[in-house]
Amino acid sequence: MKKLVSGVLMVSVLSGFLLMLFTRSVDAETAIANVTMIIHEDESDSEQTTMGGRLVGLYDITSIYLEAKQASDFDEKKFSETWSDKTLHSDEGLPAPLKTATTNSEGECEFVVPMKQNGEYAVYLVREMSQIQSKKVLPSVIILPVRSVETNEVLTTIDVYPKYIDGKVSEKPTTPTEPSVPEEPYTPTEPSVPEEPYTPTETTSTESTPFGKFPSTNELKTKASWIGAGIILLAGILIIARKKQTKGERK
Repeated sequence: MKKLVSGVLMVSVLSGFLLMLFTRSVDAETAIANVTMIIHEDESDSEQTTMGGRLVGLYDITSIYLEAKQASDFDEKKFSETWSDKTLHSDEGLPAPLKTATTNSEGECEFVVPMKQNGEYAVYLVREMSQIQSKKVLPSVIILPVRSVETNEVLTTIDVYPKYIDGKVSEKPTTPTEPSVPEEPYTPTEPSVPEEPYTPTETTSTESTPFGKFPSTNELKTKASWIGAGIILLAGILIIARKKQTKGERK
């Protein structure tokens, strides 16, 4: 029985001690009213020649964050990236700046802001308000509280190092249209050479017989002329010869 009582007392003391440590830790976090943010725009880049005189704005986006957090598919990293990209070239959708500051010659400025807004841990967005350099300062989203990686304690001083990106503004993508089929190029054809008019040729008609083809009328006339001339020549020779013969008989 004594051992049981002793065990109960030991557990009670240990629980009280742990509760006290937890309470002190909670009280310490609750006691943190303000956080100091040091913005370092000191990117080691040869193009960043002018660090001083830049106007930087700090915006309270706690209500925007809490509203987005109600979604079932809420992703904290995606939320930060979306608002960082969205506010790079415009402050559209943002409330009025809670505070503004101008960077010094080393490209630094400082903000002291409340840890909570309306009883909720605050969420801030820091952006450069005059993007005049060739590379732009990407806005940063700071979700409080920020804890130390080594001790897990809530940090009261936060160093913010914004990223630089190419300053080109991305164009709104257009809906691609189906490529039109190019028309075939016109190829001139060589002019056709007109055909010579048809000239009918005279044909000699011949009649077919079992013995072959008869000659045409023209052919017959030609042959008859030659035969006639031959007969006359032969007759003349015979007459001359006959006269010579008659003269010889008379002698």
